[in-house]
Amino acid sequence: MARPISPSAPVVHAHAPAHGYPLPERPIARSPLHRWHPRPKLVGLLALIFSFSTAQSIAAMAIALAVAVGLYRVSGLPWGLWRSRVVAPGWFIVALVAALPLVAGQTAIAAIGPLTIYQEGTFTALLILGRFLSLVTLALVLVETTPWIDLVRALRRLGLSPVLTDLLLLSYRYLADVAACWQRMVAASTLRGFQWRRLDRRRLTRLAALVGTLLIRSHDRAQRVYQAMRLRGYGQRRSGQRRPCDDRPVGPWHWLVMGMMSGFALAFAIAQIQA
Repeated sequence: MARPISPSAPVVHAHAPAHGYPLPERPIARSPLHRWHPRPKLVGLLALIFSFSTAQSIAAMAIALAVAVGLYRVSGLPWGLWRSRVVAPGWFIVALVAALPLVAGQTAIAAIGPLTIYQEGTFTALLILGRFLSLVTLALVLVETTPWIDLVRALRRLGLSPVLTDLLLLSYRYLADVAACWQRMVAASTLRGFQWRRLDRRRLTRLAALVGTLLIRSHDRAQRVYQAMRLRGYGQRRSGQRRPCDDRPVGPWHWLVMGMMSGFALAFAIAQIQA
């Protein structure tokens, strides 16, 4: 059976590009969350994410939002980054729940012309929005304060399948390749007179052809990369080879914070189940 790539193998970061396509990483910051070891951080924040997804009341949702916003503030990440990550999926969530106050429930709280706003639908919509904001904020704290390679190493050490580890590393690594190829195709099409802001049936056909070409090129490149990896020994077992993992020591305060966070998450989830 083929042996996956070692997550502890050298990986190129943003300050040292490989073949012109860097692996994006966030700048190093000095907050306690940035210094928190990836393994306990992953366990603690995932525990909070799963527990906050069980919020059943406005009070519980407010607590979840307060904790998420507090952790984001402690992380020192800019609020502009938060807005840029929340806007796109946020509009999708708003579109899904916008009609709930008008169609769900029996207790009317207001009337605007022929439209009636119901208490139950409003409560459900606020609950969904609150869950979304708290979970996205916690996910941003986890991803933006942990370098990608360290996060994958932590997942591998915690038992993630080696095949999934390979898929995560390679997919993330070559997203930049696909984006660069698409930019070159867009630039070439623009120089040949393609107008992106005026899409009619003929231009949409060309756009579909560009997307198809991108997919074919990506598939061909993936095949070449895999063949090159096989020629360099990918999948060959070596006797006595050390199992890849993250062997950095984890200080006691890392585990202590994880335990406190996991305990809070467990208490929160139990309170919601019993409510």
